[in-house]
Amino acid sequence: MRILPTLELLVIVVVARATYYYPSYPSYWPGGRWNTNERSGEDLYPGTYLGEGTAVWLRGYAELSCSLNLFEGYVVSNVVWSKMRGDFDEPFYPCPQCYPQDPRIRAYDHMGKSILMIRDPGHQDRGVYRCTATGQYTDGRLTTLYQVINLM
Repeated sequence: MRILPTLELLVIVVVARATYYYPSYPSYWPGGRWNTNERSGEDLYPGTYLGEGTAVWLRGYAELSCSLNLFEGYVVSNVVWSKMRGDFDEPFYPCPQCYPQDPRIRAYDHMGKSILMIRDPGHQDRGVYRCTATGQYTDGRLTTLYQVINLM
């Protein structure tokens, strides 16, 4: 008989300890950092925001371009393109999706701009894209440079 009250106390303590260790939702869960519906490009991502890039619809193509040479220092890395938001929900841990094997997508540099060409764009290609690179100030500090492009 003496074991039963002790066992009840042990179960209560274990339940209380288990609920204490469950993490709460992270700040980027809907309504947090990665909910981008009510925020502008400058507030979306860490780094130096250089404004919005351009998106142009051509015959059979969508051309997205960004100009990172607006930075007062030096661009010291390649430009990386990523799709940040679109018709499909974001994963729990936000990770840009990139499909380098897709023959419809091509990225290149031309006259100081980085250009992303999408051949035969469909509804799955609509969304918010970001081009990023690493920039170095003249005093040696590094920062992430980015522009946001809306393809609608």
